[in-house]
Amino acid sequence: MKSIGIIVGFIGVAGVILLPVIEKGKPFSGDIVGNLLIGLAVISWSFYMVFSKKAQKTHSPLMITAVFIITTTIISFFLFILDIRSYSNLWQNIGSSGMISIIYVSIATVGSYMLNQYAIKHGGSVFASMGFYLVPIFTYFSSFLLLGEKLTAGLITGGVLVILGIYIFTKKSN
Repeated sequence: MKSIGIIVGFIGVAGVILLPVIEKGKPFSGDIVGNLLIGLAVISWSFYMVFSKKAQKTHSPLMITAVFIITTTIISFFLFILDIRSYSNLWQNIGSSGMISIIYVSIATVGSYMLNQYAIKHGGSVFASMGFYLVPIFTYFSSFLLLGEKLTAGLITGGVLVILGIYIFTKKSN
C-alpha cells in the first residue's frame, strides 16, 4: 500500500508541476521552468533525507542539522560576497524590520530542519519526504492567495492526488 501511496502522490505532484504544459492556453500564469526547478528541489531534498537517515546511525539529529546549517551558511556567504559586488548598496537599504525578518527566518529554518530530522529518525526518510509532496500544492495555493493566480481543475486534481497519496501511504494496513 505504501508504494501505491507514493506513486499516487508522485502523479499528483508531476501533474501540478507540468500544469503550464497540460493547461496551455488556460488562465494560468505559471512557468514550466520555475515548476521544474521546484520539482528538482523536491528531488534533491529527498536525497538529503535519505543520506540523513544513514547519517543518523552515527550522528544525532542536532549534529546533522548543525553541520547542514553551517555548511549552507558558508556557501551562502560566498554567494553573498559575489552579490554584494554587483549590488554594493544592498545592506544600506535593509532596516530593522528587514533584520528582524532575517532572524525570524533563520530561527524558523533551524526549527524546521530539526523537525525534519526528527521525522526521519522516527518515521523514516520516505515518510518524511511524503510531506514535501505538499510543497507544490501550497506554493500554488499561496500564489492564488497572494498573487491572484487562478485555481484550475488540473491544480485541484493534482492536489487531491497528492493528499490521497499521502493518506494511502500513512494509512495502517489491516
